[in-house]
Amino acid sequence: MKVLRLRLLQPSALYRVPYAYQKILTYPLPPYATVLGFLTNWLGNDPDVGLSLPLEQIAVAGRWESVVPEYTWARNLAKEEHENYFGAVAAPAGRSSKRALRRPSRMRWGLPEHPGGQSPRTSLVLQKIELLLYLGTKTPDHLSLLKKAFYESQPHEILHLGRAEDLVIPLALEEVILRKGDLPPSKLSWRFWIPWKEMQRFPGLRGTPYRVALWAQDKPPARQVKTVPVFLWEGDTPYPLPDVYIDENYNLPVFWQKL
Repeated sequence: MKVLRLRLLQPSALYRVPYAYQKILTYPLPPYATVLGFLTNWLGNDPDVGLSLPLEQIAVAGRWESVVPEYTWARNLAKEEHENYFGAVAAPAGRSSKRALRRPSRMRWGLPEHPGGQSPRTSLVLQKIELLLYLGTKTPDHLSLLKKAFYESQPHEILHLGRAEDLVIPLALEEVILRKGDLPPSKLSWRFWIPWKEMQRFPGLRGTPYRVALWAQDKPPARQVKTVPVFLWEGDTPYPLPDVYIDENYNLPVFWQKL
C-alpha cells in the first residue's frame, strides 16, 4: 500500500482539550481535525471549505520528550470585570480627571495593577515533539496529485500545529509502501491514535479512551464538529498484533482513520 508520510518536528505544542479553562490540558497527540486544519493551511485551501484534495484516510503517531506547565494570566477587559476586580472604573468625586483615569481605577490593596479582570491559568505544554502523519488516497494518481500539491503550495500562514505559536518544522515528505503483516511483541517509544473499531480487533491491548474531533466546519448558525472515539496506545504490547499495516522504515504499525 503506497501512502504519503509527513515527518514533522515541533519545539513545543499544546493541542488544547475543549472546555478546559483555568488548567489548560493538552491531548498527547494532535486530533485528526487539528491535523486537517494544518494541512489545509499548508496546501493553501480555503479554511472555510477545508481540504479540496481526495484524501481518504489518515493516521497519526508521535512522541515527545516532556510536559512542562506554563503559568500565565488571563485578562478580561470588559468594563464589568474591571469594576468587579477594582471596585470602580472612575475616581471618586472631587478628583481631577487626569487622576481619575490613571490612579484610582488601577489600584488594588495599595498596588497598581493591569486593567480588567484577571485570573491565573496553567497550561500543560508538550516539549520536543516528533510526529509522523500518514496520508492515504483512493488511487495512485490521487497520491501523486497530493504530493505535487505540497511542493507547489502557498500556505495562508506560517506553518503551525496547535496554537498559533506552535511552529512546525517539516523534516520529510515521502512516498512509502506499507506492508500488511503481524507486528511482533514490542515496546515502542511512540504513541498512536487507534480508532475504536480497530481497537476491538486487539482485546488484550491497553489504551486510554478519548473522543477527538475528526473534522470541524463553520456552517451557520453554529460551528459543526464531528467527533470519533479513539484509544491512545503507548506502544507497549506483550503479544503480536495480527494483520496490521507496518511502516518498515520505523518498524511502526499504522492505524487508519477513515475521513
